[in-house]
Amino acid sequence: DVQIPVDVTLNLSTETNFDGLAWTLVAGYSLHRTETPNVELLAGARLLDLEATVEWNLTAEITTPGGEVILPAQGTIAQDKPLWDGIIGVRGHFALGEGKWSLPFYLDAGTGDTELTWQAMAGFTYSYGWGDLMLVYRHLAYDQGDDKLFETLSFSGPGIGARFRF
Repeated sequence: DVQIPVDVTLNLSTETNFDGLAWTLVAGYSLHRTETPNVELLAGARLLDLEATVEWNLTAEITTPGGEVILPAQGTIAQDKPLWDGIIGVRGHFALGEGKWSLPFYLDAGTGDTELTWQAMAGFTYSYGWGDLMLVYRHLAYDQGDDKLFETLSFSGPGIGARFRF
């Protein structure tokens, strides 16, 4: 437990970037299909590819009291980690009366490179002859465990979309 004093004016510039790409690929089997409720069982895989980068530019290097350099004045650290997980889940919708409105839902969970990943989505859909317009809220979460690029990570927010019928 050696304390190393660092001057607050030491930092000239620091930049942190966190980039990611998520893909979910599933196939489904219809458990119950009518105009009102529709429920499908899903199985598939999810990829989350993350890259974290930190760049720094300091006025001096940081050393221990013995003179050992523990952080050079300039540098970059980067780590890239693709995570593949197998998932299972359900999706479907419930019609609201006899009209064109319905309530879509989606829920999956899985494991593989992570200890647990899960995703949930619910919202409103309006049907047209060509397909549907959707307004939803979605949450995607990862728990990777200790000593990894990240321990837990989650994304939440509203979404709009279109589904086309052929």
